[in-house]
This record gives sequence, C-alpha cells and structure tokens, in this order.
Amino acid sequence: MAYALAFIFSCAFCTVAFADTAWLVFYSRDTVEEAQSLASQLRTSVQDVRVYRAKNGAYAVAHGPGALESMRALRRSYLERGTIPSDTYVSHGDCCVEQADADSGTQQSGNGTDDTQSTVDAPGSASDGSMPSKVVLSCRVTEEYIGTYEGKPVQETKTEIYIFALRPGAGTADLSNEDYDLSVSESTYTLKNKSSTSSKELNIDRTTGSISGLFVFKDESRHIDFMMQIDGRCSRTEDRGL
Repeated sequence: MAYALAFIFSCAFCTVAFADTAWLVFYSRDTVEEAQSLASQLRTSVQDVRVYRAKNGAYAVAHGPGALESMRALRRSYLERGTIPSDTYVSHGDCCVEQADADSGTQQSGNGTDDTQSTVDAPGSASDGSMPSKVVLSCRVTEEYIGTYEGKPVQETKTEIYIFALRPGAGTADLSNEDYDLSVSESTYTLKNKSSTSSKELNIDRTTGSISGLFVFKDESRHIDFMMQIDGRCSRTEDRGL
C-alpha cells in the first residue's frame, strides 16, 4: 500500500480499540515557519502531515492522532521505505497541543474528516464504468464503540487513519494482511470479511470518497461483545508499488 499496510483492521480491532492515542513526530523546530516548510516538503511523500504547537513551545511536524500500535507500525513501514527521518518517534501527545497550520492543507470538520469532495477512483472512471486495476486509499475515520470488552462496559469514540489497497479486477482488498471480499458497483466499493467471532463490512462511495461500515465482534471465552460504527472520508493516494 502507498504508505503502509499499517491499517487499523487487525484483530484485531480489539488491540487498537483500547490502545493509547499517539502521534508520529518527524521534526521539532523552534519556529512555526520552519516547521511549516518541512511539513510542505514531507507532504510530497507522506499523507496527512500537520504542524502542531508542543507543550514546550516548540513546533512539531507530525502525523496523527491514531492508535499507539498503529503509529508504531506506520513508523516501521515508513523507515523501511526511507520516506521519513531516521529519528522519527512516536509521542503520546505532549508534542501536539494545538494545530498550528489550519490553512496549510485541509480543514477539519467536527467528525475529524476532510470537508473536501473528491473521487477515490482515477479521473472519469466512476462515470464511464471503467475500473482501475488497483486503488490505494487513505481514509480518515471516526470509530464509535459500544458493548463490553473482557466483561467491562465500553462506549467511546476514536479518530483513526486507514490506509489500504483495493484490487477491483481480482475482487480482493488488502487490509493489514487480512483478506476481504471486494465487490464493485458503478458507485460503490463493498468490502466484507467474516470469521467465527467477527463480521466486518465497509462501503466506500467511488465518487465522494465517503466511507461507512460496521464491525461486530463476539468472543464468549474472552467476554467480548461489542460493535463499532465507522464513518469518514477517503482520498486516493499515490501507488508506490504496494
């Protein structure tokens, strides 16, 4: 996948759902101007890079927030590709108190998704019926959990980044080493995955990039019974040979 197969759908979801929120920090600089310059350079190869004011007054160039294990996996993947500085690290949040580049890229809506509208397919592919051989997407989503986990009540909302690849011609989708059945209509990508303990389905609008879905997980032996509603927005990203 374009930037990592560090997709959040490993579970799978369970580890991510209850992990700490974290950021991936690429640079720290004394001035916002210098940080913004570095962020602009990094955006040519890394998705969703932003500048934040840190608690110590410095300015961090970072990606996030996301689940701790997801950020760690993303860091490993980027480092393997030589995409990010070798001293990039994962932070729990002291780095990122307040966003300092609201006008530098996308504006965020209340649910953490981009307020832009753009097709996730190649130009014209949704309207003329043609389908690209592979579509690599980056999706900013909200996850709303409700139920029980290891016997304890759970009700929370998280923001995550999903990065994955679809292969419409082959009818498959790669989601962090999980195989999903993929069906394609003129307007929608539909991804389904079922096991003895879970059921997952995602729908992605090929024109607007909106993503929605439901994940249900039940494991009586571990006293787990919860569902997660997924909503957000996807954008097509550059294919880097994944």
